[in-house]
Amino acid sequence: MESGLRAYGLPLLDDMLHDSLLVDLGYVDPDALVRARDHAAVVPDLLCDTLALEVGLRSLA
Repeated sequence: MESGLRAYGLPLLDDMLHDSLLVDLGYVDPDALVRARDHAAVVPDLLCDTLALEVGLRSLA
């Protein structure tokens, strides 16, 4: 899952900028997420973990 998110996670990260359970629940600062996305050419460690958690939460919703 980690290698997939690192390679193909930027579109998911773009989706999170508009609709995210972690943002809605207050666990992720939306402004920090925008700044992180603006500087990401690939998905770094911290964003990979955040994406994995978001994907997991979405699968439960």
